[in-house]
Amino acid sequence: MLKHYGPGTAHNCDIGFYDDDRKNIEHEWLVRHPESPYPPPGLAGESQKRLHIPEANREGSVGSFMWNPLNPNSQHYTVTINCRDGVFEEKWEINRVDGVLRSRITIAHGPQWIKDNPGIEPTIFRYQDPEFVATALATELPKASTGKAVHPGWKPNHQFDVPVAIIDPNGNIQVASGGKLPDGSTRTDFGSWNILTRHFGDATP
Repeated sequence: MLKHYGPGTAHNCDIGFYDDDRKNIEHEWLVRHPESPYPPPGLAGESQKRLHIPEANREGSVGSFMWNPLNPNSQHYTVTINCRDGVFEEKWEINRVDGVLRSRITIAHGPQWIKDNPGIEPTIFRYQDPEFVATALATELPKASTGKAVHPGWKPNHQFDVPVAIIDPNGNIQVASGGKLPDGSTRTDFGSWNILTRHFGDATP
């Protein structure tokens, strides 16, 4: 799900989404087959996606797409964001720790900005669950399925597992990050869903 944050409108944004696990499998194959300039089609499935967003403001989402990870319990992604106002790179890692998905997200200026501003910290946003533990990139396809793809769209009379972020019929993102336990208490310890809930619930000044 794509959503723009900030006081102004973003124009002419080219988004590149890269599955680092699948990219690493392609790289490992090329290392083992130096005579071939490209990995075979479909080696690890689709490994990247490109989108163009003509205009994005703070109201609602600006698009979405389905993505099925190789291993839902260990995921690594890179997102490049090239807009009229600048170039940025987002690193997003997910790992299941003690049954809970934990995450680390970093957004930094692009390579040209770093080159033009030596000595200045390029990171503009960083968030990490305290319990997050980094994992290595995948080097081969999983031997068996480690999970199923979950459709993020709203469906009538359907009970979603919490936590969940879905796109409602109006194209807005809805987030639920709390669930009732059998003893009547409410569980909200769902890692990075806490920060998602805070951002998606922000009131417009």
